[in-house]
Amino acid sequence: MEMNIQDIQLETRRKAIKRLIAYRNMLGMSQKDIADKIGVSRPNITRFESEDYNPTIDMIVKIADCMNLDVEINFLERDKNIPAGKEK
Repeated sequence: MEMNIQDIQLETRRKAIKRLIAYRNMLGMSQKDIADKIGVSRPNITRFESEDYNPTIDMIVKIADCMNLDVEINFLERDKNIPAGKEK
C-alpha cells in the first residue's frame, strides 16, 4: 500500500525523534539537560519527544549538536528500477 505524503512526513519525523531520544538516553542526558543546552524550556523538549508538534530542521540540528551528533539527510529512490537521477 502506498503511503500519502502526510504519512511519509509523520513517519520520517517519528524516526528522527526516536533516534534522538535513544541517543539522549544512551548519553544519560535528561530532557532538562537538552533544554538548557539549546535554550528552550523542558516542556518544549517533552512536546518534541511526544510528537506533539512538528520540529523545524533547525531544532533537530540544535538538539543533535548538543549531543555531539551531525545531522545527515539522505534521499532514497522509492522505485529501485530507476537509476538515480533518471526521470520517469
